[in-house]
Amino acid sequence: MLSNSQNSSTDDAPLVVAVVLNWNGGAMNRTCLDALLSCGYPRLDVVFVDNGSNDGSGEEVKLRYPRIEHIFTGHNLGFTGGNNLGIKRALEKNPGMILILNNDVEVRPGFLEPMVGILKEQPGIAGPMTLDTGGNLWCAGGVLAFHQNLTRLRGFGQADGSRYNRTESVDYMPGSCLLVSSEVFEAVGPLNEEYFCYLEDVEFCVRAGRAGFSTNFCPSSTVLHHFSHSTGGGYSPARKYMNAVNSVRFLRSYGTARSWAAFLLFDVLAWPFVFIHGAFRGRARGVLAKGRGIMKGLLGGTVSSSDVEAFLAGKEKAR
Repeated sequence: MLSNSQNSSTDDAPLVVAVVLNWNGGAMNRTCLDALLSCGYPRLDVVFVDNGSNDGSGEEVKLRYPRIEHIFTGHNLGFTGGNNLGIKRALEKNPGMILILNNDVEVRPGFLEPMVGILKEQPGIAGPMTLDTGGNLWCAGGVLAFHQNLTRLRGFGQADGSRYNRTESVDYMPGSCLLVSSEVFEAVGPLNEEYFCYLEDVEFCVRAGRAGFSTNFCPSSTVLHHFSHSTGGGYSPARKYMNAVNSVRFLRSYGTARSWAAFLLFDVLAWPFVFIHGAFRGRARGVLAKGRGIMKGLLGGTVSSSDVEAFLAGKEKAR
């Protein structure tokens, strides 16, 4: 195994295979992998998936970390397609659990053991307390909310996460750091590739929940998230567009009368007012992108790699 811990007992530690996805991640890959490989868990394998990067980062990782397994997709398959290749390979290793880890996440020593302990008692999904680079709370799990944007990260931006100090079931955990029992994949399958990127984690947790598996927030596990590293930030046009398209897709599959009403009220009818407000805050491009995403979703469209490339190149016309 790749962990360099010499003190942890392996007697009852299930094998965990971490799937780390890269798309032009640059130096963040080193930060992520150095922390992961020194986390101290005694039975850890790593599958690194390069998702069609064009910055040389995949080749750099292969040279710098020859002991981990590398997969090169050849082109951008999205968060879902790239991770699914890694998950497929991970399952071939017969692990107890699979860790889905963004390459913009920096784990802390001992972060795995509390989540592993939860899933040893009851197979399912677990995720950690996630902090942002300023030390504030980024996420203590997520909820499906009667509110704008369909979902909400608990505790987002709070300076003190002490109110979220107990292990509990939540609607979903973000896919930035997600520990999943192998039984879940065997029962419900992998990530839904129709989502490409964004809300696939919500859909996966909801699908798992309907199959009888719980999703657990584990505050005794902590990681640091340099969030939205690959798509340009929290209110970037790319992120708002993809979220909007996939929000409609999610509602088509799982929406209730209440959630559709919230979407129509907060995201459709209120859009002109959101645009005016956003224009004064320098967010007009993001609001416009969200509006185009809503329309594409309502017309049955999906997110593709060409959309992502166009946004990141500054060409905001959605294809």
